Amino acid sequence: QCVTSAADQASQFADIFVEFCREQRAAWGAVHVECTDGNHGRKSKTASERDNFDGVCYDLIKRLLKNDDGIYVGYDANYAFIRVTNVRGHGILQSHGHFIRSATLGVPIYGLNRRIALWRSSVDIPKFDTAAFGHFHSLANWEQNDVLCFLGGTMITSDPYPLETLGYSSSTKWWIWRVSNRRK
Repeated sequence: QCVTSAADQASQFADIFVEFCREQRAAWGAVHVECTDGNHGRKSKTASERDNFDGVCYDLIKRLLKNDDGIYVGYDANYAFIRVTNVRGHGILQSHGHFIRSATLGVPIYGLNRRIALWRSSVDIPKFDTAAFGHFHSLANWEQNDVLCFLGGTMITSDPYPLETLGYSSSTKWWIWRVSNRRK
């Protein structure tokens, strides 16, 4: 939090995350990471979407791990706002969600549900039954038309952004999922 340069933040985080991935591969044999861009570290609304912490960081992580067998990093800079991953027959959509405008109480449940419905009907997006978003610095989950929906908190413990813009403090809690072959 004391490093203010997006490039320096991305570099430092990438080094830590790459080591974490290698440790996980040693423990589990394989690691699969999916990355989607948010709006972190952008200097202004007119700055390039690619010139932010997320894009710089994911490009660096992908480059640093490209020769590591057993570690896959899914990231496409040209289609970075959304990823759908199949885990044991379950489609898991992830998106930061910063482009879905806030509404009542700062969390746009209607906007999220509408976007999920539109994405589910799109032929360009793989089928999914779970959707995960960030951006809103809130912990929440609900079910909408057979889609399990999750909002995750933030890792930053002293971030004034949500208090300034949304009126509430950040949640520093996240979801941990387990996918079982027994779930239908």
